[in-house]
Amino acid sequence: MMQDRVDLLIRGRTGHRQSFSRRFSRVGQQISRGHGREILVAIVLFFVSVMVTTIIVSLIMRTSSSSEEENMPHHSKVVRLGDVLPDSFKAEFKMFQYSSKNISNITALNITTNIEWERKVKHGFRYMEKRRRNYRGDDVLLVADNQAIIQLTSDKNAKWSCFKHVENLGFFSVLRLIVNATRTYYPKPELNCPGHLWSVHECQRDIFICESHKSIISIHDGTLMANATSFSSNSTRAIFLPKLSLSCQFASPETETSDRTGLKQYGDTSGQLNDSGKTCIFVHDTGIDSTSSNVDIEKMYWSNVRSFTPQCRDHRFIMLDTVNYGWDSVKLHNKFCSIVAGKAKVIKNTVIFAHSMGNLVMAAALFQNICSFDAKSSEWYAIQAPWKGTKFADKLNELCKMNKSTSGYISPEYLVQGLKDINYCTEDGNPVPAFQSLSPKYVSSLNISFQDLIQVGKMYVTGAMCGYSPWGMGKNWHQSAVLLFTQSFADLDSRNDGVVPEKSCEIVGNFSNLYTSKFYRTKVNHIEGTCRYRATDWCKAWWKKQEGMPCKWLRHLGHS
Repeated sequence: MMQDRVDLLIRGRTGHRQSFSRRFSRVGQQISRGHGREILVAIVLFFVSVMVTTIIVSLIMRTSSSSEEENMPHHSKVVRLGDVLPDSFKAEFKMFQYSSKNISNITALNITTNIEWERKVKHGFRYMEKRRRNYRGDDVLLVADNQAIIQLTSDKNAKWSCFKHVENLGFFSVLRLIVNATRTYYPKPELNCPGHLWSVHECQRDIFICESHKSIISIHDGTLMANATSFSSNSTRAIFLPKLSLSCQFASPETETSDRTGLKQYGDTSGQLNDSGKTCIFVHDTGIDSTSSNVDIEKMYWSNVRSFTPQCRDHRFIMLDTVNYGWDSVKLHNKFCSIVAGKAKVIKNTVIFAHSMGNLVMAAALFQNICSFDAKSSEWYAIQAPWKGTKFADKLNELCKMNKSTSGYISPEYLVQGLKDINYCTEDGNPVPAFQSLSPKYVSSLNISFQDLIQVGKMYVTGAMCGYSPWGMGKNWHQSAVLLFTQSFADLDSRNDGVVPEKSCEIVGNFSNLYTSKFYRTKVNHIEGTCRYRATDWCKAWWKKQEGMPCKWLRHLGHS
């Protein structure tokens, strides 16, 4: 039986070959008799049309390529913007901020930057940034000759100090890279560049530079734009350092740049987005006066956080009077529960992001059973919470009253004014009432202790972020300077974010230096943890890639 099947299979295959041979032979006979002339003509015409099309496409691509590269220097190596710009130049820029979704909606910043560059001089890049502080004068940052200096102004008094924290000094970290930019052909019509567009890729984003006739027109970095108000090839120096008796040398940060122009979404992370469909509520720290009608709490306090929490069905930014009331205020507890829990008095299907004292307000409200927390459907992320209080609150009594010179280069008047600017001190020289409740020695009239708050946190907190650097990312070096220089007087623990000691923040969970961890320990100061200034934007060594990423931490919480 098996042999019969094999024979049948062989005859079938042989028959197929014979059938194909007969058909092929028949076609050949038809062609030889003249019946297949039409077939041959069709085949020839087909191949001719393919060849002609290929030639035309090749010519079009060659013409397009040559037109795009006209006026560009022809080098065997990669051409960078530094090869096109003059050997020495200086420029002044006015800074603007715009929405990533609407570039035409721009806001002028009180920041002016000047740069100088000399190709043949060591440390030929010099930088000066001025920040207008209302009526009080300018703060000035200088980077030149491998030294960094900062001038802090208080009314008419100016003090200079060395500055060694140059990992991210304002727009300096961007401008020092522009000479490495390469031509890009990625379409960016929204930038309205009248000349050539160049780009340089650094770590997390692409920086675009508009150049025309060997002059820089504008620089675009995310939502920041620098428009050149002047540009000249004059090599005369205009940026000089003050004569100081001490060395202010710093180590330049390691940088990695790429010629890639492919755009990445800032803050992207691996994993699929967890579409929770939950309402996200954001609770702020001290220093906010809810009675003021001029406060846009989202823009002023949380800024970029909406774009880094797409897992939220909607975002709600609540305002509490955390200037005049501390964490044990029944008024704050009732308002918090009314907004977050509603009539049911249960926080359900909600994600809470609370910053600093906002966590203590929530914990105290839960401790008193004014509202309850459904841990099965809700999440609570504590950002830089002072669970054990902070000695900073004790020292504010002295800091807010400082009015005479002390040892060092920083004027105490400047520190006092800086603390007033961020609503830590009142205009009459006292700590704001809310800060008094953050003293480790504070005894609440409600008979609630810090230990009671910690127990609530241990029960319900889903994740947390703690900072350990008063300087932090330095995205706003004026605020960073205030928090850093107060350390000389505040007597905090060695590891703190400028306000909250690390030991007071890390009361629950296993903390990690990875932003993919729900409990994240990172290099940010007390103001930066809100994602107000996005992420550290300078390229770091590979072992530091996880540092200074508060926004990425927020975004990763929404991924499975």
